[in-house]
Order: sequence, then structure tokens, then C-alpha cells
Amino acid sequence: MKKARGFDIFSFSLFMTGLVFCVALILAGQNLPGVGRVLGIAVCIGVMYAAIRVWQWDVQTTHCYRKVDKTLDYTLTLRYKGKATVVTDPNELKSILKEYYAEKGHYELIVDPPMGDVIGVKGFYNEREESFEKNIHIRTPEKAELWYGFGDERYHNVFSTLKSVFKRNPDFAHVIQKPVNTQVVHMQRARRGLTEGGILYYADILTLQNAAFYMEDAVGQERKAFTDALRKAVAGGREVIYYDENKNRQSITRENAEEFIEDNLL
Repeated sequence: MKKARGFDIFSFSLFMTGLVFCVALILAGQNLPGVGRVLGIAVCIGVMYAAIRVWQWDVQTTHCYRKVDKTLDYTLTLRYKGKATVVTDPNELKSILKEYYAEKGHYELIVDPPMGDVIGVKGFYNEREESFEKNIHIRTPEKAELWYGFGDERYHNVFSTLKSVFKRNPDFAHVIQKPVNTQVVHMQRARRGLTEGGILYYADILTLQNAAFYMEDAVGQERKAFTDALRKAVAGGREVIYYDENKNRQSITRENAEEFIEDNLL
């Protein structure tokens, strides 16, 4: 799949500019005072170093996907409002995405078999963050990864992403690998909503499920803290209100808490 080329071109141009000026200063050295020549070369080296750092940042924040095998027969299944539909025309997504944004809901596009590294795209409105979130599920030879981005409220941006998958040329130029600290903060806000307000949203469950993409202790500890907080909240007979994927109101009580945890959090 494609990797965004903007920063590649920029960093390469910056590096070559620094290199050319450095060589020019060395060749013209006899015509320049010693201090000026040293300072000039130092500046050029600084520019070249900056170019390398930009390139490293780009590599870290933009995923290079494995090439898509276009000879395979991919099935794209869209889950929306509890229904699963096989997508045969990208235009089928337009009306659904408009509704998704209007109702602040969620969707999931499942790719089978994996398209390069892509196994799915999930989007949902995160009530805790008060913004839309886009999750790209990636499976590399080494591990599963979560790439994400916050989205604006214009459906055509998400449509462009999903359409690129449909066209077998996935383009996720504006997503990053979700940092551990960001994942932990999102989980903490979900737990705070549980303990302080006694309310859980489906987006909270999706956020907790994203913990499966991380091996870091901080994420595992926060997941356990959330589960413990839920058990503690209902232990004394308190009711926790849960709004499920269809925004139906459900009750989590001492009697059904373990079943809820097993179905959604383990």
C-alpha cells in the first residue's frame, strides 16, 4: 500500500540542500575566513541532521504496508447498526456514512482475507473525547497494530478512506500508530465516567478492547483497573447504565456484571 510521500520528498530535498551547500563551502574554503567556513559547514550539517530527523519521524508515524495481492478475492463486510452487509459498490457506503455522522454512531469494515496488512477499519463517536475516531486494524508478520486518527464531521473524508480499501489500494496517509499514553488516557476517562457518573458507552467498550493491541504494562494495568472499578461499582447494589451499540439503555448490576465483563472486556 501507499505511503504518504510528502515528507519523504521534503526530507530528501532538505538533506540534499544541506549537502550541496556543505560541498560548496568546502570547495570555496580558501576564499572564506576560517570561522565563517566552520560556521557555514556547521549550519549545513545541522540542516542535514534536521532532514534525517524529519524522515525518522515520518517513518515512525506513517505505516509502510505490504503490497496488496490483487489476485485475491477480497470480501468487504460492513457492520452497521447490528447488520452485516457485503459491500459490492463503494457508493453503498455514502448514505450509511452520512447517517453515521448525523447520529454519532459507529461502523466497522471487515476485510477478509487481510488486504496486505489491513484487517479492518472501525469508526465511532467517542463521547468521552467528544469527537469521531477512526481505527485501522493492521496485522504485520510480527504483531497486530492499531493505527488511528481523529476525524472531522465531513463524511467524504471517511468515504475516501473506505473507498481506497474497496479499490484495493488502501491509503491511510493521515493516521498514526496510537501512542501508549494516548490509549491509557482514553481508558482512564472511560473509567472516570464509570466511577463518577455510573455511565458506560459503547465507545468506552471499544476503547477498552483496543488494549489488546498493546503489550505495555500501563495499558494492561489500566484495563484491570477498569474491570475492578466496574465490579466495585455494582458490588454494593449500584446500577451502572450502559448504552449499547444501538444506543439502547441497559443495566449492569451485580447479577450480570461478570457476564458483561466476559462478553465485552476479556
